Amino acid sequence: MNKIQLKYPGIIQSVAYDPRESKAYFTDGETIRRIYLNGTNEEIVGQWDTMSHSPVIKLDYVSRLLYHMEYAGVTMITLMTMDGSHQFPIVTSSEFMTDLALDPARG
Repeated sequence: MNKIQLKYPGIIQSVAYDPRESKAYFTDGETIRRIYLNGTNEEIVGQWDTMSHSPVIKLDYVSRLLYHMEYAGVTMITLMTMDGSHQFPIVTSSEFMTDLALDPARG
């Protein structure tokens, strides 16, 4: 098993892996970043004004979409392109959710 050590000053709360491009995606609750597994080319994919609680990111590596879930008083699930150029809120709920499950094979 290969290991990557992210030298990041914040607290990483969720990590996802893109096997097609060999990139790790991670969030600290305020930003979503991606980086090659060799530690190069770190980029910000998404950024928010407020710190969220229990942020979760999941990648659909078949459709090449990223799902971001956060809780800041309400649960918000956002669908976004993997480069962050397009973001679409798809679920808003007063329920506190802790995780997401994707089924890439079924879309």
